[in-house]
Amino acid sequence: MSKHEYKQHYYASNATNSFFAIYEDAEKTSLEYKIRNLFDTAKIKSFNKNISKEDLFEHSIYIKKSKKDIQLKLKCIIESGIKMIFVKDNLSELKELSNKQLSDRIYVFTNFEKDGRLNFNFHLEARNSKNILEEYKDSEIDFNHPKPSLRFGYSKYKFAVENYNFKIKIDGTIEWLF
Repeated sequence: MSKHEYKQHYYASNATNSFFAIYEDAEKTSLEYKIRNLFDTAKIKSFNKNISKEDLFEHSIYIKKSKKDIQLKLKCIIESGIKMIFVKDNLSELKELSNKQLSDRIYVFTNFEKDGRLNFNFHLEARNSKNILEEYKDSEIDFNHPKPSLRFGYSKYKFAVENYNFKIKIDGTIEWLF
């Protein structure tokens, strides 16, 4: 290290995104997202170590749609490792499904990209993401035959998010929060 004070610090590039927040309007017709990367999160937490992930984002935002301001409220915050259950029509249908049908819809969120695309691995998939063949990189969900991995935009499908819409108990049963 140099003896000069201004040469004592350096910044390294870190492309790791920590949190992905999804906002939704009251009619559930508009979605928007915000990202907090690791550097932003560390900077915010340096001022207050007890801050929750919900406090990293605004609780509501406004967007313009057809010359009209629309308020979107924070729907959920997604982070790596969280489980999600994909839905065909609405959340209430999940309560009617068998355990096997539910199992076929559970994916683990792995990461997201700056353009809003989300990456998932099937919850029973044991292979590393790099070892999954490229032919499985489909962006379509098959509710009867789960694929090892998925990649698509955040607004393409509806899903229930762990700790917001459901909790998985230690015995594997699902407790619905809606």
